[in-house]
This record gives sequence, C-alpha cells and structure tokens, in this order.
Amino acid sequence: MRFLHGLWASQGIFSFRWDDPVTKKAILSLATLVVIYLLVLLVTKILNRAIKDVRWKYKTRKFLYYFGAFFFGIGLVLIWADFAGQFALVLSVIGAGVAIAFQQPLVSLVGWLRIIINRPYTIGDRIEINGIAGDVIDIQLLKTVLLEIGGTGTSRSAQSTGRVVDFANGFIFSQPLFNYTRGTEYLWNEYPILVTFESDWRRAHDVVLEIVNQHTARFESGARAQIAKMAEHYLIQFNVLRPIVYVAIRESGVELTLRYISPARQARQIRDAISRDILTAFQREPGVELAYPTTRSFTRINEEPKYLQKKAGREE
Repeated sequence: MRFLHGLWASQGIFSFRWDDPVTKKAILSLATLVVIYLLVLLVTKILNRAIKDVRWKYKTRKFLYYFGAFFFGIGLVLIWADFAGQFALVLSVIGAGVAIAFQQPLVSLVGWLRIIINRPYTIGDRIEINGIAGDVIDIQLLKTVLLEIGGTGTSRSAQSTGRVVDFANGFIFSQPLFNYTRGTEYLWNEYPILVTFESDWRRAHDVVLEIVNQHTARFESGARAQIAKMAEHYLIQFNVLRPIVYVAIRESGVELTLRYISPARQARQIRDAISRDILTAFQREPGVELAYPTTRSFTRINEEPKYLQKKAGREE
C-alpha cells in the first residue's frame, strides 16, 4: 500500500489543491457526470409522457441510459487524455487484482455483451435458466430480470407468480437456456388421461381427439409457417402438426395421451378448456369412465369355479 501511495503521490494525483490540474479534472469529471445524468433524466421524463406503448417506452429509456454512459466515457477520455501515460503504470499494477476481485461481475458483463450481440433472448421472451422460468422484463449490464411463471418444465402454468427474479448474466455461459418463444411461439403439450379397463377406450379415444381438434386445429397453419421460417437457420422439421392421441396400458387403466400444439402463453387456458369439454363429454358416454389408482383382491374359493370352467372348455 505504501508503494501505491508513493506512486500516486509522485505523479501528483493525491495533491487536491484547487489550483492542481488533477483536482480541476476531477471536478470537471464530476460536473460532466451530473450534467449528462440530468439531461438523460429530463429527456426520459419527456419521452415517457409522449410515448404510450410500454415496449417502446422501455427501449427508449434503455437507449438513453446507454447513450449517456457512452458520452460520459468519451468525456472522461477527453478530460484525462494527457494523464494517460501516468495512469498506465498504476493500472497495470492493480489490473490483475481487479480482475480477480471482480471476476464474477466481469463474466456477467461479458455475458451481457453476448446477450446484446447474439440475442439468445430479448425483452418479452419467456425463458428458463438455472431452473427459473419467467418473462424477461429487463436486461442490465450485470443481470437479467424475470417476471416468474409457475410450474416446472413444459407443465408450467404459463401464468405469472408475481415475483421478480434476478440472475447474473454470467449464467448464460454455464447453464442451459430454454427459450419458450424464440423462433416459434408454439409448444408441444402432452396431457395424459386415464380411463378404466372396462371402458370403451376406442370411443374415449375418438371423443378426446375430436375435442382436442376443436381447440387446437386453428394453430396448425401458424405453427407450420413459423417452423418453416426456423428451418431457414436450423436443421428442424415437423411433418405432423395435427393433434394426436396415443394409447398405452397402465396399471390402473388405459392411458390416452393427448399431444397437441398451442401458443406458449395460452397453454393453461387451452388445457382448461379441453379438460372441461372432456369431463362434459364423458358424462354423456355411459361406456367411458375415468380411472384412478385402485387395488383389486380375490380369493381362490370365489375364482376356482371360473378357472375350472375355462379349463374344461379348453379340454373339450
């Protein structure tokens, strides 16, 4: 510390006399910061009143902040240009220490540059990173701000929890990033329904497929157009976009899995509408019943006559 203090003092940097050039430059730098800040603040207030669209209001405000920071940096360079040689030695001494002490902020700053240049996501996108999902509401130099949505994975409720979540931009280098709305706003949804073994599963299949078609068929053309646009940049192809119902045998019944596309932000509303119509339709179908986990038991005394009858029939 004595070495650095002596180094700074030898250059006259710690000499804060009013007639000292360093003092004058420091005061001028502070004045430049105050003037630019007040100008940005004034212009921001004027534009906030003039611009009604929320998205454009946000973009304009961010542009003004970056614009002000840029000109403040230019001002500092012009003010301190003749001291560049004197600061070079000091900066080289403390540079390594700063790099270590501020490793994470520097990584986040580089992450911000990648976000701005490569645009893996932008304001308004719905993303998931490090297990947290939400709508991007702000991108700052060191962090990204999300408005959190509920649920996990593709089963998320697609509705806001009301919580605001911050995560460091450096996460973009170390964590998988899921963008729910980049390229295409449509996602595949899977919705399993279980009916009893005694049910007419073929009839249940047809009823469910008809209902899903009613609610999601209108999305096929839009999804196909967006996927075709994505195919211009990625190796991606979906031949079948219409709803499908798969059949599987489970322990407690026959499982009908609905697979369909819908806008990412409407997933919960569409599933709600489909569920209501399925419940109503099954009430009108006497041969179809929803299943749930059950346990069945029997005694050999009650079952032996049936077993013997089946055996006798085979022998004949």
